[in-house]
Amino acid sequence: NYFRFFRRVKMEGKGKEFKAELIKKFFENRWSQTTKASKDGAAVAAELITIFVKEAIVRSIRAAGDAEQVLPTHVEKVLPQLLLDF
Repeated sequence: NYFRFFRRVKMEGKGKEFKAELIKKFFENRWSQTTKASKDGAAVAAELITIFVKEAIVRSIRAAGDAEQVLPTHVEKVLPQLLLDF
């Protein structure tokens, strides 16, 4: 059941969010040093990335069905729709 997987990921994922400071450093290192992210902007981006990754995990588990583990092919299968949804 989709909701059972989501609840399990949500419960096991407590405290496993992306930190705003990490996202801020990533933005600064990925683009030029002149690109700055505010504290609030980095916090929002971190929350969005956390939601995106958790949703990718849940959808990949769902696509795996009865398989023992989630394979890259399962992630590849759900990625196009996931990108359209976000």
